[in-house]
Amino acid sequence: MTKDIYREFFNTMANLVSFNEIVYSGIQAVDYRILKVNPAFENCLGIPGAKIVNKLASDIYQETPPRDIEIYAEISRSGVPRHFKTYLKRIDKHFIISATSPEKGKFIAVFSDISQYAQTCVEQEEMINALQAKLKKTRTLSGLIPICSNCKKIREKQGSWTQVESFISRYSDVRFTHGICPDCMKLLYPGFIIEEQNEEEEQH
Repeated sequence: MTKDIYREFFNTMANLVSFNEIVYSGIQAVDYRILKVNPAFENCLGIPGAKIVNKLASDIYQETPPRDIEIYAEISRSGVPRHFKTYLKRIDKHFIISATSPEKGKFIAVFSDISQYAQTCVEQEEMINALQAKLKKTRTLSGLIPICSNCKKIREKQGSWTQVESFISRYSDVRFTHGICPDCMKLLYPGFIIEEQNEEEEQH
């Protein structure tokens, strides 16, 4: 009865599960053989279990040596469980792996798909990098700036005098548009002001 429960759990769980055996060349772990997988594993890779079981991981994942072989070898040797992130290039997915060893030389790996989370992290990082790039381009003015009390030109370090709007535009991202304030309008175009006032008085 207990075996049936475990079998049902293994066959219906959403996480990918594989039971594997380390393959050695001398004392060096060079690959691992996939001994058993659950249906979720088959569906995710799009490969029937019959074409996965007893095959080398390097063939299934199309990577030589297979990714994380050193970690799996250490788990199989020490028996100490590990949790880590990995990426399967063949299916372009990111996973958190929970791996443990039921006996020396073998290990069970449980894959939790975090691809959507990983993509969100990438997008956030790209956004942060873009903002940082913009901040680097943004320049600010600070300190004492010598300015003429009459014409309002600014004296630069080399001694030349520059119009205030040219100076600010050069050292910041500020750009100016030009207009005429009411006081200057009265000074420069008094006739226009009088005519405007007369039109307003006639309307009243």
